[in-house]
Amino acid sequence: MEVEVESTLSSPSTLGSGVGGDLLPYLPPSPDHIRTVLGHLQVALENIQAAHEHMRDAALLHQDAAQDATLLPQDILGPAPSIRLQLLVRISMWPVMLVLIFGLLWCFPHSFKDKNSTRNLSPFALSLSLTAQTTSTVGYGDIVPNTVWGKILTSLLSFFLSGVLGYVGDLFLMTLCDCFIQLLELMLVDWYISEHRFNSFVGRLELLVPILTPILCVVVGMLEFHRLTKFNYLDCLYLSVVTITTLGYGDIVIMSEDAVIFASFWLWLSTIIYAKCTYYLSCRIARRLGIV
Repeated sequence: MEVEVESTLSSPSTLGSGVGGDLLPYLPPSPDHIRTVLGHLQVALENIQAAHEHMRDAALLHQDAAQDATLLPQDILGPAPSIRLQLLVRISMWPVMLVLIFGLLWCFPHSFKDKNSTRNLSPFALSLSLTAQTTSTVGYGDIVPNTVWGKILTSLLSFFLSGVLGYVGDLFLMTLCDCFIQLLELMLVDWYISEHRFNSFVGRLELLVPILTPILCVVVGMLEFHRLTKFNYLDCLYLSVVTITTLGYGDIVIMSEDAVIFASFWLWLSTIIYAKCTYYLSCRIARRLGIV
């Protein structure tokens, strides 16, 4: 039996017979063919190794991007002095510039007048409202310059400082958001939340916050205007929306000094929050649609 098996294997192959039943002879591979096949296998193995390295590098880049998107807990517990100074500068630039502009306008109270003669605002409320309207580009039109120096001063402030204030305002807002994410991560880590689940939660948060925050600003403004001015809710909602969108028609006049002071601080934050959230959402939608 062993002899017959060996003779069968060494005989011409009966597999793959062609037309008419002709038998194909067994042709052993040449050394050149074997070397070619081994070369192809070597190239394929190198390509697989290169693809594996690219996948590993992509995973590391994704991990680094996720870590850069949120500040790590160890950065909060023991930040270096340079990081503390950087955070302090980012947070303080916008309020300091607003205080300087307020002080500059307060030094020249007679250069501006209130068009509503029945309203008796203090110099503080008048200067504060003028500073807020000028820097946020709302412009109700109730407080206007009445001298040449007042017109020159407001022109220079509105023309040269609007872009700078917008930039430092964005920096101020984003720094506060980063600090909030830091604190949120610390709380979630204490609850034994994994890093993957935290990044997923932050992704959903980055989608919901730009949608809900402007609505919250409008609601807060409506409720406070109703409480301070006794306007009906529709007028307060209208006033809140035209203020946060920097339209400022000026058809509804705020008479109460408390309401003027609240509106000054509120529109500083609400206008920049609305602008930042709408810009972020438009960029996100454009990326989803493949426009950019």
